Amino acid sequence: MKQIKILFAIFLFAISFTTFAQSKVAHVNTPEIVALMPATIAADEEIKKLEDKYQKEIEGMRQDLINKEQKYASEQDTVSPELNQARMAELQDQLQRVQAYVQGIQQELQRKRMELMQPISDDYSKAVDAVAERLGFDYVFENNQQVLLVAKGTDITEEVKKELGL
Repeated sequence: MKQIKILFAIFLFAISFTTFAQSKVAHVNTPEIVALMPATIAADEEIKKLEDKYQKEIEGMRQDLINKEQKYASEQDTVSPELNQARMAELQDQLQRVQAYVQGIQQELQRKRMELMQPISDDYSKAVDAVAERLGFDYVFENNQQVLLVAKGTDITEEVKKELGL
């Protein structure tokens, strides 16, 4: 009985190996294609504009904080210790608000980037699926140094570019 189970397992392995060996495999260079897509270029420009806008706001807040700190430092010998403590607390509070604002901006930029990239990712996936279907590929691997170790399959990067009109 044990031998039958072993033979059955070997038989299943052989069938699955044969099926995989008959499968057509391709690879594609996703970063190259996505970087060329007009929607990606537009998304990058939109994110850059937002980053520039926020950078100006942050720089203004930072400069206000520096000016206030310099003013308080120049007046520290002429005011009471209590007022100096209150001013120090005020500066700390303002610094924490700026840091919280920066964190919020970073989260907002990340959310916006994901929002803009989702339709691009969907279009890319549809194009890869269409090319794989049209050319009869069962598997399409990412063609980058971290994932693809051997590139003996067909490179469909150019076909996907054509599918996307690039």
